[in-house]
Amino acid sequence: MDSSTYQVLSFQPYQQGVTRPYTKRRSHLKSYGGCRNCKTSRVKCNEQKPTCARCKRLGNFCQYSSTGRRGQPQPRSCIDMPIELPFISMFKTINQPSLIENGISGTLLLDHLHYSFSNMEVFKATGDNLLPLIQLGRAQPYLLHSMLSMAASHLRYKYETADSTINSKHIIVACRVAEHAQQGVAIGLFREALAKPITTTGRADALIFTTMVLNLLAFSSDDSSTLESTWIFSNNPKRLDWFYLQLGLKSLLLHTTAYREESVLSWIFQASDDENSTFHNSNQQPLTNVPLHWLRLCGLDHNGGTSNLFYEPVRILAELRNIEASPSSFLLYTSFFGKLDGRFGDLLLAGDERAMWLLGYWYGLLSRFKLNWWLYKYVSMHSKAVVVWLETKGARSQNAADGTMWWQLLADLEQADIYPNN
Repeated sequence: MDSSTYQVLSFQPYQQGVTRPYTKRRSHLKSYGGCRNCKTSRVKCNEQKPTCARCKRLGNFCQYSSTGRRGQPQPRSCIDMPIELPFISMFKTINQPSLIENGISGTLLLDHLHYSFSNMEVFKATGDNLLPLIQLGRAQPYLLHSMLSMAASHLRYKYETADSTINSKHIIVACRVAEHAQQGVAIGLFREALAKPITTTGRADALIFTTMVLNLLAFSSDDSSTLESTWIFSNNPKRLDWFYLQLGLKSLLLHTTAYREESVLSWIFQASDDENSTFHNSNQQPLTNVPLHWLRLCGLDHNGGTSNLFYEPVRILAELRNIEASPSSFLLYTSFFGKLDGRFGDLLLAGDERAMWLLGYWYGLLSRFKLNWWLYKYVSMHSKAVVVWLETKGARSQNAADGTMWWQLLADLEQADIYPNN
């Protein structure tokens, strides 16, 4: 039967029913592009970007799903849009005193983490390994909170280095608030977790990666603005808290070796050494690659001497100076810290010039990673601070052989960030 012959019976209150011809509804393309808030409330969204009219009126953060109209990909959130839009959109959303007081929400931080993790270059070898870490964080909340703090830190960095035409002062404050708040929660839960026995691979992985993220935050959250404001020139008795936090990873790795085989962090362990086991070898290695003036500084010779506190640190530094900085070599560079212990920290607190030079040279080597958002600013400033500190101690003005040695050492330190083309 033709649709034109259909009749529709219509009733109005207190009136007799009447019939009218059936009119086929005009076909239309259904939209799937509404924002998440409007979809949740089941109301029509005008789909205005970056903030729809309803979210703008209510002051909500406006986020869009991964697909709009069928077959038409859309940014999942303002974080994933072109660089100008996320900054402007987010600024409009959180440029409110009440929101700034509480920082950025965990939901937004998780969203940023999801879409920016591969670009964060967390430890240079992470790749796309976020999903198992997030799943692990659901069971071990201290891991999730540490990663949200990292996301806030990265977001702050993005705004601090954004186009100067964007007034992002308030959002930077909000990022900093969220960064410290999430970190505080993570540390509290982390301490509780450390007091419990490690009985599963999941707990071992969560504790290891949380320690790594907290170490990252020790670098990224440092707000030193001048060489004199760094810990190098500080008399604060807690100035080396970051150092002892870093040492905690070494102890944790030793206590979790039984869980390596099924670890989701296998990419970390694989990237931490080369095929010759240069960086983690229990056998004594000769110091043939170590310059003579380095050996003189540390009281060593080319034959080695494993009982000497500086033997392993100076050996690793000599190896690293000839390894080009790249994503695949980053974790090799961090292996230096695994060769230190509490005695080295005591020497730093006592102002030992040998320990300070070794650490400063490591800072200089890490300065080769110039595009690393969480590391470069810290290590480049602290490397320069060590040079100035040693000069104030009169290193260059020493007499005879010691004076020559220090001239060479300081020259090496000042050029550590330059890869030798030999």
